[in-house]
Amino acid sequence: MQRYDLVIVGAGPAGCLTALSAPASARMLMIERLRLPRDVICGGIVHADVMKRLEHLEPPRAVFSEPARIRWSLLDWSLEMGGPFTDRQYFNVDRAAFDAWLLERAKALENLDVRESTNFTGMEDRADGIRVQFQQHRRRESVVAGHLVGADGALSSVRKALGVDAPDYWVAIQETVRSQGAAVDRFLAFIGEGIGHYGWFIPKGRDAAVGIGISRSGNSPRETYELFRERLRRRHGIDGASLEKPRSRPVTRLRSAREICPGRGRVLLVGEAAGLICPWSGEGIGHAVRSGCMAGRALAAGNPLRSYRRRLMRLMPGMYFDLFGRKSMKRPWARRLIALGAPGTDFTPLSGSPYEPADG
Repeated sequence: MQRYDLVIVGAGPAGCLTALSAPASARMLMIERLRLPRDVICGGIVHADVMKRLEHLEPPRAVFSEPARIRWSLLDWSLEMGGPFTDRQYFNVDRAAFDAWLLERAKALENLDVRESTNFTGMEDRADGIRVQFQQHRRRESVVAGHLVGADGALSSVRKALGVDAPDYWVAIQETVRSQGAAVDRFLAFIGEGIGHYGWFIPKGRDAAVGIGISRSGNSPRETYELFRERLRRRHGIDGASLEKPRSRPVTRLRSAREICPGRGRVLLVGEAAGLICPWSGEGIGHAVRSGCMAGRALAAGNPLRSYRRRLMRLMPGMYFDLFGRKSMKRPWARRLIALGAPGTDFTPLSGSPYEPADG
């Protein structure tokens, strides 16, 4: 039976950053259930400090959408107010290109083997390591690993195999449309009655990513999405021909810090598999990058899980703040206070389209 120092389940940002941050002497195997390169739905908004962490990997221009640097505006349909929200700046990435770039950087490692279209099917903790079981097409295989990292998203099979309950999840629905807006330096987030959790409109060059996040209970996610698109047309004149069918995927719905699980024994969990996600916005790339880097570096320690737990503590103040913010943003009076006092926020009554028509 083949032996590896580390098996990583999942070839997204969390998995790739784990491999890129692990000791150069470690022999690694990465398995991914999808065909590579992956194409997952995502708004592709990345915090500036996260991109700074990736500067040493020299991201190519093709990773970014236009505009590459972007701010955001919040439109509150319940309060009938909206405008620029905070003065933070983000990077606007093409998620498929972003994932493909990180994967190529990981594949360049001489100590990493990559298997696509391969499903993790189970594990067994033994005296000589963890027996990791997987299946590629109809062929079942096993290897022995010193450590296992679950980087397999909201419905993590590795977390399930550990016997740890996963947090609930939202359903995110998104499609690409031909944008009627000129290239601007902001994306739009929508909250209020009838939207679900929140909706978004993110410029991507001459196109745009449009989507919503909604609870699995209540109205049909697809029907809610269609109503959201209709309200965009009617209220703001935001329309555009669909370039693909709307797609959906689960997004972790973190309600408490107690739902975060860094792992057990010789198994570490990163990204959404660990429950690491912004509780309010559902942004997961940042936590995937941070936790992947932390887990990879922790593997050099005598007790990787203990080292990883200590590193994750740096993220917890921000996580508690975001959990508080998620609860606060449900309350109209709290949103009014934020509109009045947050730096860079300038809310005015809603009227017309936030975008100017595109030329041609």
